[in-house]
Amino acid sequence: MRREWVALLFVFVLPLAQQCMTTAGEPKEPQVKQEVIESIIKDIVSEDQKVRMKAFERLRELGMDGVKQLVEMMPKLGEGKDGGVRFAVHGLAMTFTAKGMEKERKELSMTLCNLLKTDLPNWVKRFLIEQLQIVGGDEAVETLSTFLSDEELAESSRQALCANPSETALSALRDWLPKAKGNIRIGIINALGERRDGKAVKLLLNEALSKDADVRCAALQALGKIGDPIAIDAILLGLKDANGRVVRSAFSALLMLYEHLLASGRKKEALRAGIEALKSAKDSRQRRALLLHITKIADIGAIGAIATCLNDKDPFVRSLAMECLSGMEGEEASAELAKLMETADDVTRSRLVLILGKRKDKVAMKVLNEALQDKSDAVKVASMQALGKLEEASEELLLKAATSGVDEIHETALKAYIALANKKLEKGDREGAVKMFVIAARTSRTVELVREALSGLAKAPSEEAIRIIEELLEEPRLKEDATRAYFAVAVSLADAGKRDEALQMLFRLAAMSTPRTLSEAVFSKLRQLNPEVDVSSARGFVTSWWLIGPFKGTDIDAVLPPEKEVNLEAPVKFDGVELRWFKHHTKDIDGFVNLYELLKPNENVSAFMYAEIEVEKDMDALFKLGSDDSLKCWLNGKLIHRYAGTRAVDQEVVKVRLQAGLNRILLKVVNFGGGWWATLRITDIDGRPIKFKQK
Repeated sequence: MRREWVALLFVFVLPLAQQCMTTAGEPKEPQVKQEVIESIIKDIVSEDQKVRMKAFERLRELGMDGVKQLVEMMPKLGEGKDGGVRFAVHGLAMTFTAKGMEKERKELSMTLCNLLKTDLPNWVKRFLIEQLQIVGGDEAVETLSTFLSDEELAESSRQALCANPSETALSALRDWLPKAKGNIRIGIINALGERRDGKAVKLLLNEALSKDADVRCAALQALGKIGDPIAIDAILLGLKDANGRVVRSAFSALLMLYEHLLASGRKKEALRAGIEALKSAKDSRQRRALLLHITKIADIGAIGAIATCLNDKDPFVRSLAMECLSGMEGEEASAELAKLMETADDVTRSRLVLILGKRKDKVAMKVLNEALQDKSDAVKVASMQALGKLEEASEELLLKAATSGVDEIHETALKAYIALANKKLEKGDREGAVKMFVIAARTSRTVELVREALSGLAKAPSEEAIRIIEELLEEPRLKEDATRAYFAVAVSLADAGKRDEALQMLFRLAAMSTPRTLSEAVFSKLRQLNPEVDVSSARGFVTSWWLIGPFKGTDIDAVLPPEKEVNLEAPVKFDGVELRWFKHHTKDIDGFVNLYELLKPNENVSAFMYAEIEVEKDMDALFKLGSDDSLKCWLNGKLIHRYAGTRAVDQEVVKVRLQAGLNRILLKVVNFGGGWWATLRITDIDGRPIKFKQK
């Protein structure tokens, strides 16, 4: 209905506008009778479309006098009951904003201004001011300004003046700013900023020193939006404000100012703003943002300020600073970087060397060659890296550089150190290589470098490495690499005739979750050393099961006979078929029971697996289940888990309470098609296999 009314407005209000235009210079007609106005007001909001159309036809004939009489009726109708009047006047205001209707817009604006000067209630005046926000121009500024001192109407007037596109409105806002208070003052400041009023800068500079933090915030933001370089010092002062909100506003303002200065070609002022802000930046997020902005200028005048970020705690800030400095072109920039080498600390100098290494001009090459003789190990290694001479570095120098505290040098030096250890291994110096790999694993600050060291230890298995490898077995990110190195050492011990030590290590690996290829290699070696060992049981898998099936159907929740009673001796009759329990022992390393091979038919069916285990005492434990497809699990007659769909080995983990002595486990496994299997591993709460007996 509302859309329909709006459409009708433009059908009928536009002719009204034309009527106003044609009658503007003609002799005034007598006032329309009140009952006519009342009738129009009533009919214009009618539910009947024909009635509304007739009301708009009558409204066409009223002209501006009609608008005046409509508004004057609002107090009589009362607030909330004046919808027809509001609808008509607002539609007229919207219509007069159209192109080519400047005369009509101005006439309506002046009519509304004259009405505002009468003794209408404030709620009516607020409505009129809201319409002036749409239709008002220069002619409305003086009237609107008078209401800025009215407590009830000040905000509406401010909004109308802010929306007014004329220079006169801006002038009025500037004039009123020193007199305005509270939210009105802040609103005026915001408007001057949004309009980027250059004439307001001096006023806003005073506001930036206000005792009111909200006013300071608004003034700083406005100054940033206007983009006058005279505001730089005021905004920089805001960065040192005791109020956190003011600091954030100042920082945001500075970035806006910086962009405006760049866009207007004032790079010198922009650079000054950026450098001063970088010096004052209180956190890494601010420094990141500033570096990204300063990079756009790439002026050598910023080198000193940017270099202060080379030692930042935030690695991203350091990386940005290095990238920014590396991208500055010309030998003049290299000369500035070389000057910094004279006074900087060792950490900064090592990073400056890496930056100069990317530049490779004459000035840079001179500094790099001189750095080869530097007193700092980190600087020496950085220069070797830049010049491609790391192969000439000694083992001692690389290790000292790796522990120097400079992350970039640490990684470079330790990589070279591990490469040197690999070369020792190639030359047959196994003992020396192992020692270096162990040191590298202990020294590294990154997972990647520890992996490289573990890879070396896997190639040169040694008892000396067992301790560090066992420590790394507990690190989730390094577990796979550590288990491979640990296995290599176990095999080495077995080959050396140290069977007991090798078995102990292999059993530890067997109890861990490892990639299947590694598990197979571990179990193969275990069986080779001890043919009687039940590897799957040692890992906590239930390996002895009673099986029955298949039962037609795939509804996991359909109740089948074994769910009611498990009697291993008695046959089970189902769907005209007699089924019997039979025993199965799996030798699979992951305890897989392959139902697809054991039972026929094997699609769109279900089967049951039953096992009994004995434990010495009551204990909390974890059931780690896997299946293809859906599965239900009962413990001692109680349903403890249900899931639909395929799960990998150990994927479903259920906390259970085992009772001392006998515990009965029943699994129901559904298969829709394809693979059909299930597996169960039992561990303690920490994931270690528990000891249990099976009948």
